[in-house]
Amino acid sequence: MRKISISAKCSDLCNVEYYKDGECIIESDGYVPDFKGICRGDYIDISIDLDTGKIIGFNPISHEDVMNELGDEDWEEDEEE
Repeated sequence: MRKISISAKCSDLCNVEYYKDGECIIESDGYVPDFKGICRGDYIDISIDLDTGKIIGFNPISHEDVMNELGDEDWEEDEEE
């Protein structure tokens, strides 16, 4: 397997936009979100399998986890449908 590993430090300058059905439904500026397998603290660490184009060790993240991690604790489950 060919892979490339990338590590980046954001120092609280991380911008994340979450799109669902082509529409940005939440945006976060500041800290790196805590998504297992790609983010920790101020760092984004990913390894990409260059033969498949997939992030190694990345597992799907639920809509609920994204909304909670990006700081929108008031979202309602009926909004996700």
